[in-house]
Amino acid sequence: MDTVIFTVKDLDTSEAGLIEIARCYSRVWGGEESAFLERLKRHTSYEGFRGIAMFTSDNQIAGFAYGYTSAKGQYYRGLLEEVLTPEQSQKWLDDCFEFVELAVETSYRGNGLGKRLAEGLLANTAHKTAVLTTQCDNLSARRLYESMNWSAINENFLPTPDPFKPYVIMGKVL
Repeated sequence: MDTVIFTVKDLDTSEAGLIEIARCYSRVWGGEESAFLERLKRHTSYEGFRGIAMFTSDNQIAGFAYGYTSAKGQYYRGLLEEVLTPEQSQKWLDDCFEFVELAVETSYRGNGLGKRLAEGLLANTAHKTAVLTTQCDNLSARRLYESMNWSAINENFLPTPDPFKPYVIMGKVL
């Protein structure tokens, strides 16, 4: 079996780079590439935006992660504030990095890439805390985050109109 060498790079925020990330997202999570691309472009303009991508030695994308500084007035921050207590909001959101997306191509899973991307994204972050959300039933993601000292803050977060798809809000002290 051939050994694959992976290289982590800052996310390329050029049009071509963002399209490549959107295609990866669509392959991993499904959904419309164009809708994700529009959201990603908006997120790159947020304060504290940081993204990294992992590539194979032949420059094929293997995965990516990104996030940004959580700020009042942001759509998702508002959703989080609606379900967190004032004390939780103060503790977790006042000086916070929102870990927005993590995606690893199916063929590269099981090699520790998700953990490398998550750790790389948070390295040198100048925030006190980080938050993320994932589906309650996404047990592999939850195990990954728990192994990295993330803890559940709220286990019944409904960011979409579907009441049968609850998410968990997880937090990590940095």
